[in-house]
Amino acid sequence: MESLPEIDAKCIYKMSTERLRATGLSKLELAEVTVEQVAQMPRPALSDMMAKMHLVLREQAGDLHTLAAAEGDAAELEQESAVAL
Repeated sequence: MESLPEIDAKCIYKMSTERLRATGLSKLELAEVTVEQVAQMPRPALSDMMAKMHLVLREQAGDLHTLAAAEGDAAELEQESAVAL
């Protein structure tokens, strides 16, 4: 949780245990856990799981932005080349 921005950590902290568990169950692959593990997790473990999922999603979003920017640059170069011909 300490690696998250304060506002994100606060949102996770305010979530009910049931909501943390439901979110973990809906994203088992992302959380890399089983249904049984989520069902037995105490609140601190659920909060940590949610924080880890949040960091993975932030990283994936950053990768998508980088990819989109790179693709945009490539498309712009193609247009400039077409105009030059």
